[in-house]
This record gives sequence, structure tokens and C-alpha cells, in this order.
Amino acid sequence: MNFSVVGAFVLVLGAVLTAAGLILLFRSRWQTDDVALHKFFLPLALFVGAVLGFLAGLTGIGGGVFLSPLLYVFRWVKPKTTGGIAAGFIVLNSIAGLAGAGWHAVTHAGPLLWLTLPAVIGALFGTHFGARRWSSVTFSRVLAGVLVFVGGKLLIDVAVKS
Repeated sequence: MNFSVVGAFVLVLGAVLTAAGLILLFRSRWQTDDVALHKFFLPLALFVGAVLGFLAGLTGIGGGVFLSPLLYVFRWVKPKTTGGIAAGFIVLNSIAGLAGAGWHAVTHAGPLLWLTLPAVIGALFGTHFGARRWSSVTFSRVLAGVLVFVGGKLLIDVAVKS
């Protein structure tokens, strides 16, 4: 198997995301809103945010998929708050990505721009269910499913390309 640096990175990323999703899935049955939170150290949080933003830009992934497991593991916020913070992080990274790509890349997206409205509607529904309808256990399981799906997709992509 001849991996490039990017291939190795995607392989490790896929494995880490899949593992984080599986851990979250098996731990979610004990998850409640009464989880003891840890205070965060601002310099560490800023460093983590910068690294995650860089990884998001490097991989073209919105970044919330990286941020959610870290917020959960560090216990900086309640489980449901994780989703809202990750969504905001994704929006900011997406805006930065669009700015970095330039107006030329945006205007040449053509038919893909029509996906914006359904994506926003889906995000609003997801926010509603995550914040108001689902328990912390359900939210954690859905987040785990997303992580396993994304990690698995990355692993499959690497396997197919090699």
C-alpha cells in the first residue's frame, strides 16, 4: 500500500472519528444533562480552536465533527450545548472557506448553490430537535452516529483509493 501524506492523514482522521463515535455511542446511555463540567483554560481553548480550524480548512470538513468530541471529552459544556457550539463553528469555518476560495469559486458552484436552502432548513430542524425535543441520551446517540458515519466514509474513501 502506497499512502501519500494526505492519505495517511485521512486514514488516521477516519479512525479517530470512528473510535470517538463508538465511544460516545457506548457511553451515551449513561449521559445526562447533570454532567459535571470542567472549567476551561482559555489559552488551551484558543489553541484547540485554532488547530481545529486549520484541520477543517485543510480537510474541507466544516469542523464541528472535530469540535464535538473534544467538547464532550473535555466536558467543557453540557451535551446538548455541544451541538449548538459545533454548528456555530461550522458556519464560521464555512464563511472562512468561502472567503478563502474567493468569489470566483462561489459563483462557479452552479447547481450546488441550490443545496443551500435545503441545508439551512435541515439545520433548523436539527437544531429544534437537538435542543428542544431529544434527551441528552438521544442527542449523544445521534452525534455518535454522525461521527461513525463520517469516520467510516473517510476510511472507505482511503480503502477505495489505495
